[in-house]
Amino acid sequence: MQANRKALLSGLLGLAVLLPGCVRLDGQRLSWFHDEAADVLQIVLNYDGVHDSGDDRHGRGVEQIPEFVRDDSVMLLDWPLHRQLKKMREATGSPGQSAHDNARTERIAELAKTVRVEPIGHYREPNGKLGAAQLITIPNAQSFVKTVNSLLNAQIVEDRAFRLKHSPEQPVPKTLERIETAAKTEHQWIRLDGQAIRVVVPVHPGEWKAQKIQFAAELAEKLSKGFGEKPDETRLGLQRFFRFVAASPLSYIERDDEIEIMVGRTKSATTLRATLRDAYEPSLEAVLVEQVPVDLDQRLADALLDAENEPSAPVAAVLKFGPPEDQVRALLVAFEKDDVERRVEVSTRLNRWAAEWNRNHVVPAAPTATTPDDDLAAWKQWYVKMRGL
Repeated sequence: MQANRKALLSGLLGLAVLLPGCVRLDGQRLSWFHDEAADVLQIVLNYDGVHDSGDDRHGRGVEQIPEFVRDDSVMLLDWPLHRQLKKMREATGSPGQSAHDNARTERIAELAKTVRVEPIGHYREPNGKLGAAQLITIPNAQSFVKTVNSLLNAQIVEDRAFRLKHSPEQPVPKTLERIETAAKTEHQWIRLDGQAIRVVVPVHPGEWKAQKIQFAAELAEKLSKGFGEKPDETRLGLQRFFRFVAASPLSYIERDDEIEIMVGRTKSATTLRATLRDAYEPSLEAVLVEQVPVDLDQRLADALLDAENEPSAPVAAVLKFGPPEDQVRALLVAFEKDDVERRVEVSTRLNRWAAEWNRNHVVPAAPTATTPDDDLAAWKQWYVKMRGL
């Protein structure tokens, strides 16, 4: 039990350092929208500040980005957490595996085949860093989630049997028994509720309470003794983690025999924003633009300023439920170009956008100057604040 808590503490503190890899991000944003009538889940992933870490242990960045696009890859946070959907789709069973393992491999392959991944475009943020956006589309979303739950249940039962065989004394035994019982009865660990995602896990209330108390005590003790070998880096990582938790729409409920975590809100689309690091260098910009050639800011500005301009489906997704700050960034880019007539259109659109934002969202307050020229720096600062939420 103590070893598990220490592993969790180490993982939490390790968020400051993240994982090694050549391609790195300075941040990531994830937005999603579930069309309940059509049962289609769409996800916009923003890879902010794409750059090379200088660590070639996992390959060179100029080679990884073309492979990433070609293999329909998806990445969360950093390169070691990327997954190649193309390879997952092509995976098949092998004679060396059991029939059970082969069946699971084939189910995962069939699941991956239903997911569509497409690049949306690249963009340059006010701080000069280059990023790219990606659209993930999952049709029959409820069925997809149900299959994911079924795979989780099978894995839980299998892991539980293995652990009992090799380590009969288990931490939180009553909780693990409830988790196993739930898995054997096709428990739905994950479910979609409007625009929210709910995760429900059975627990024993006494064990769960004890674990929380001990975890909090150990975390407090660890923090009071300093931040390890890289105190500044670890401290900053923790600050960013807790800011992410505080800014994200996360709800936590304890019931008699289970806990539930809800991510997002049921009636409105959600954007999660994570700031990972400040480092950036431009050596991957050329290959990124080559592999993701669409200028997203240009496409967004065209759609925002011309009512008759019909954006592509990926760009329309960004406009519909993507990070709202991306629309502002696109308008600021358009304003800074040498086109007087366009500047007037941008000013009008930004003023209208600011009024609507301040009426509905309030924080952070959008600038209300007559033209972006009057307060261009304030708009860029507003963008920075939004990225940090």
